[in-house]
Amino acid sequence: LAKEYLLVQKTGYALEVTSEPSGARVYIDGTFRGTTPVRNLELENNTGTMRVRKDGYGYKDVRLSLSSGPNRQHVKLEQQTFRLTLKSDPEGAQVYLGGRELGTTPVTRSLSPGSYQIRITKEGYQTQNVSIQLDKDLEQSYTLATAVQVSVQIKVRPKAIVFLDGQQLREVPPTLNLDVLAGQ
Repeated sequence: LAKEYLLVQKTGYALEVTSEPSGARVYIDGTFRGTTPVRNLELENNTGTMRVRKDGYGYKDVRLSLSSGPNRQHVKLEQQTFRLTLKSDPEGAQVYLGGRELGTTPVTRSLSPGSYQIRITKEGYQTQNVSIQLDKDLEQSYTLATAVQVSVQIKVRPKAIVFLDGQQLREVPPTLNLDVLAGQ
């Protein structure tokens, strides 16, 4: 009994793709082919364009010219940052980013993409709290309103506990008169 075997010669090109950081998406000529590290990627053509992309890091394009043996490509991606510029009228306001002091207006910093809580404060002016989404270079200007001093009268029952700006006041009389800045 004779058996016939058909041998098929493999005509593809082998590619291994790694990246720093790992977990980047790999596209060959626009088609998604895996997430790094990608091992044993078989390609029919020895030329093409590879795009390696990771959120927060942008992308890098590489022209491929593969040989018949094993081919390796390592791509280092740079962390993406955007420029944030904050201005105020009047200038010289303190800017806080998530509770950390960022500087005095006008201030410019390069930051990673994301959502941020910004606080802008200046003595004699109302504090502004804003949320921003940084997904491109951004310049924002804020006009600070003059803080108005107001008188507040608080009437309390005996032995009441009164807090002002998170601090407990001692020995509160039945009627307490305070001068405070509006909005504070």
